[in-house]
Amino acid sequence: MGYRQNNQIRIYTEIILAFLSVFVLDQLFMLQVHVMQPSPFLFLVLLFSMRYGWKAGITSFVFVLIYFIALEVLVNGDVFVMFYNMLSNKWLFVYVCIAVIVGASRTAWKERYEDLLFVNEELREELKSAQNAVSQLTITNEVLEQRLLQSEMSISSVYGMMRALDQDNIEFVTNEAVAILSSYFNAQDFGIYHVDTSGRTLRIKVRRGSHELLPQTIFLEEAKQFYQRLFEERNLTVKRESDEEAAPVIAGPIIINNEVRQVLIIRNMDLYQLTEHNIQLLHWLLQVISEGAERVVAKTIVKKRDKLYTDTLIYKKAFFDEYVQIEQQRFEMYKQPYACFEVFIGHAEHEKLYDISEIVRKFLREVDKVGFDAETGMLHFLLPGTEQKYVTQLRERIVTKLKDEVTSIHGT
Repeated sequence: MGYRQNNQIRIYTEIILAFLSVFVLDQLFMLQVHVMQPSPFLFLVLLFSMRYGWKAGITSFVFVLIYFIALEVLVNGDVFVMFYNMLSNKWLFVYVCIAVIVGASRTAWKERYEDLLFVNEELREELKSAQNAVSQLTITNEVLEQRLLQSEMSISSVYGMMRALDQDNIEFVTNEAVAILSSYFNAQDFGIYHVDTSGRTLRIKVRRGSHELLPQTIFLEEAKQFYQRLFEERNLTVKRESDEEAAPVIAGPIIINNEVRQVLIIRNMDLYQLTEHNIQLLHWLLQVISEGAERVVAKTIVKKRDKLYTDTLIYKKAFFDEYVQIEQQRFEMYKQPYACFEVFIGHAEHEKLYDISEIVRKFLREVDKVGFDAETGMLHFLLPGTEQKYVTQLRERIVTKLKDEVTSIHGT
């Protein structure tokens, strides 16, 4: 690489210091460098011409002339005679030729070097741009390959989802739905909520993630505009800037028998995942889940007579245990709490069970379950999504009400 020096002050400082050094040495030791042939000044002119170009070379030559004039004045000589003698001396022309020719060559080389350097920098920029383009193409190629694989796997994926959702209990379908959403759609902090018949609240059925972001109960008034759009459009709803702060990032309805019975709530997810492809994938997942849940509901209507005591909402013990098993599974998989308690009512005929069903229904939510064990006379209660510490007060209220309105209730 050629030497580059853009500081003009430094260039001329070097020239002055170099000549002053020669001048001082010449005067101290009486070297008489001005009569030496070739003179040391020749090498200084050559050095600065090669190093900095023709301007520095001419400047060096001027310093040589000044030095010769100064010496002539000091010895009281005739300056004009000195110039005449110098003009007749070939070395003076050598100085001039070196200063001009070598300096001009150095300047030309410098300009050529700067041109090549500029071209090199442009080529480097083009190379960097090309490398970035190749990197982007590589990433795009990987994404397209992944999409192709997803497309090839779509039939088997749908088949696997349909098999997973082929259950006899709607609660098992909900569990499988969460597992499917976790596998096929990379979301965090999401849950499936039951739509209360009042149309004002959502009750948790199963969640995955933070309990703070996914509370047990969501009041629709907290994000009225968002949820109104969800229930009116009955489609995936993505949060807008104009929506309330309490609105989730995305929500989707699970429609059963033409009614929005459950709602998928996604509170936290990578916004880069909200691509058109992923939105479409999630839409079809909800469609599959809705159809699976609808089939289960149809089966349940046929089998419900065997599960419940006649004209009541009280499950027979064997079927009640199925719901307990489901909640235990949710607790193990997603750490979702549930609570159980028992009340002894003794032997109960149909009329007594009917009265009990009507009473406890007023104290419980739609998602809560009640079962009766005819062998032990024990009434069992299951409260999904509820901490055990909140059970005592509810149990006391139910027992008190049963003792007041139903005979032979011991409440033990």
